[in-house]
Amino acid sequence: RLFRLSDDFLLLSSGQVAYAGPTARAVEHFRRVSLGGDNKESWDLPPMTSAIEWILELVDTSFNERSRVEPIMKAWSTSEAASALRCSIAEQRGSKLSSLVYPSMQTPFLWQTYVLAWRMSINAIRNPAVVWLR
Repeated sequence: RLFRLSDDFLLLSSGQVAYAGPTARAVEHFRRVSLGGDNKESWDLPPMTSAIEWILELVDTSFNERSRVEPIMKAWSTSEAASALRCSIAEQRGSKLSSLVYPSMQTPFLWQTYVLAWRMSINAIRNPAVVWLR
């Protein structure tokens, strides 16, 4: 039910964008994506299946081989919606499209190390059994 209530959503698989956009168009987007190569099978939402469960099953590499998920990633990255999103982000940042990442805005290594050590120590205090079992 939550999936249908949301306007937009961002779906990542292995750290890459698989879909970003209106929730209502997500099923349509994944139906259009084919496996690629010699096998031109198209995917359809099975009856009595939740749309989000079906989409997650398509993009999760623990359910599918990486070679089956690659066409989905490529379909999104080359889509018009993806290029429109990149242009929108570039306009909002007031920069050129080629420089979407600002190296000067990266968090310093020592600060990252401090924050991770702090979180790990809090976790060890709150739940010592988990730390010892690891």
